[in-house]
Amino acid sequence: MPLRYILLNLLIVLAIGCSTTEEQPQPIPLDHVPSTVPSPNAAEVSLQPGYRAEVVVSLLNYPSSITFDPAGNLYVAESGAAPGDESRPPRILRIAPAGQIDIMSDKVHTPVKQIEWHDGLLYVWHGEKFCTVDHEGQVRDEKLPAPRLRRAEQYISEANDFGRGGQVFRIIDPTRDHGGQVIRLDPKSRRSSVFFCARIKEKEPSIGAGAGPRRPVDLAFSSDGRALYIVDFGASLMTKNGFHSFPETGVIWRIVKDGTTVRSPPPNLAPPPQVERRPVTSISKASAID
Repeated sequence: MPLRYILLNLLIVLAIGCSTTEEQPQPIPLDHVPSTVPSPNAAEVSLQPGYRAEVVVSLLNYPSSITFDPAGNLYVAESGAAPGDESRPPRILRIAPAGQIDIMSDKVHTPVKQIEWHDGLLYVWHGEKFCTVDHEGQVRDEKLPAPRLRRAEQYISEANDFGRGGQVFRIIDPTRDHGGQVIRLDPKSRRSSVFFCARIKEKEPSIGAGAGPRRPVDLAFSSDGRALYIVDFGASLMTKNGFHSFPETGVIWRIVKDGTTVRSPPPNLAPPPQVERRPVTSISKASAID
């Protein structure tokens, strides 16, 4: 999902959770912005029966995309941009099956929109460029036009340990009636149901002040198809001075069927820390970050 759409939708939507709401949230004063955001908690995830959620990685800075290679390494893109905050530089993390996290590349541009593993290389859409990154982290600019960005959805081609064949899992952006969701769609009947979202609706006019999912932006199945991984962009809050985004609130969630055990990568990981490149500021227009 292109990051500019993520940022634009943040200006349109201020509700969270699966519930509907009749009242339109109003901005809050900047001096009422909380200094911290609750740590993610799988107990605050609403899932369809027969599945369970866990936190694989937290403390991420505005993650935008994930992908796997055939060896089971998980790659996470930190976009480097969020409403009101460009203080964290973009980078790409590589998480080994045993849980070791290293910085695969910090030579990418803001914003990192999407990553995709293909034919032994990591393809990266970043800024106005398109590049590839090899196993050693060497970045090579590629000629434009780049391949089209994929949609934020995953398709089960055959029945497996996660679900029935033919199902599509798709991200639905927040609206005034509900928060960000992942839905499960039956292509034949075109019927859909909410599969993943926050358990309760936020009390504050915010996108993600609670401990459940805040803003799903990407998803991918593991290499063996046993688990679905969901990228949660992190928490942002609308104030009267513009948007305020919270660094280190991005999460990678893992969803598995009850009775299925997935140990790689292990849960509750944290990335290498980042150094701020400029102070956090609040902005009022998403066009300031395009």
